[in-house]
Amino acid sequence: MANKRTSESAARALLCEFLSLFYEKGWVAGTGGGICAGLDADRFLMAPTGVHKER
Repeated sequence: MANKRTSESAARALLCEFLSLFYEKGWVAGTGGGICAGLDADRFLMAPTGVHKER
Protein backbone atom coordinates (compact mmCIF):
# COMPACT_ATOMS: atom_id res chain seq x y z
CA MET A 1 0.00 0.00 0.00
CA ALA A 2 2.86 2.44 0.72
CA ASN A 3 4.21 2.05 -2.82
CA LYS A 4 0.80 2.85 -4.28
CA ARG A 5 0.59 6.05 -2.21
CA THR A 6 4.17 6.97 -3.06
CA SER A 7 3.48 6.41 -6.75
CA GLU A 8 0.34 8.53 -6.62
CA SER A 9 2.17 11.27 -4.75
CA ALA A 10 5.00 11.21 -7.28
CA ALA A 11 2.51 11.30 -10.17
CA ARG A 12 0.76 14.32 -8.64
CA ALA A 13 4.06 16.16 -8.26
CA LEU A 14 5.12 15.26 -11.79
CA LEU A 15 1.80 16.43 -13.25
CA CYS A 16 2.27 19.78 -11.48
CA GLU A 17 5.78 20.08 -12.91
CA PHE A 18 4.52 19.30 -16.42
CA LEU A 19 1.71 21.85 -16.11
CA SER A 20 4.18 24.54 -15.11
CA LEU A 21 6.51 23.61 -17.98
CA PHE A 22 3.66 23.50 -20.52
CA TYR A 23 2.51 26.93 -19.33
CA GLU A 24 6.05 28.37 -19.62
CA LYS A 25 6.30 27.04 -23.19
CA GLY A 26 2.91 28.56 -24.07
CA TRP A 27 1.32 25.16 -24.75
CA VAL A 28 -1.61 25.76 -22.37
CA ALA A 29 -3.58 28.83 -21.37
CA GLY A 30 -3.35 30.00 -17.77
CA THR A 31 -6.72 28.60 -16.70
CA GLY A 32 -7.34 25.97 -19.41
CA GLY A 33 -8.07 22.39 -18.42
CA GLY A 34 -7.91 19.07 -20.19
CA ILE A 35 -4.58 17.72 -18.94
CA CYS A 36 -4.65 14.35 -17.20
CA ALA A 37 -2.42 11.41 -16.27
CA GLY A 38 -3.43 7.80 -15.74
CA LEU A 39 -2.59 6.20 -12.40
CA ASP A 40 -3.92 2.74 -13.23
CA ALA A 41 -6.79 1.15 -15.17
CA ASP A 42 -9.43 2.75 -12.94
CA ARG A 43 -7.98 6.08 -11.77
CA PHE A 44 -6.47 9.21 -13.26
CA LEU A 45 -5.38 12.68 -12.21
CA MET A 46 -6.85 15.69 -13.98
CA ALA A 47 -5.88 19.35 -13.86
CA PRO A 48 -8.95 21.40 -12.97
CA THR A 49 -10.21 24.09 -15.31
CA GLY A 50 -10.30 27.65 -14.01
CA VAL A 51 -7.10 27.23 -11.96
CA HIS A 52 -3.90 28.98 -13.03
CA LYS A 53 -1.44 26.35 -14.29
CA GLU A 54 1.66 28.43 -13.57
CA ARG A 55 1.19 27.96 -9.81
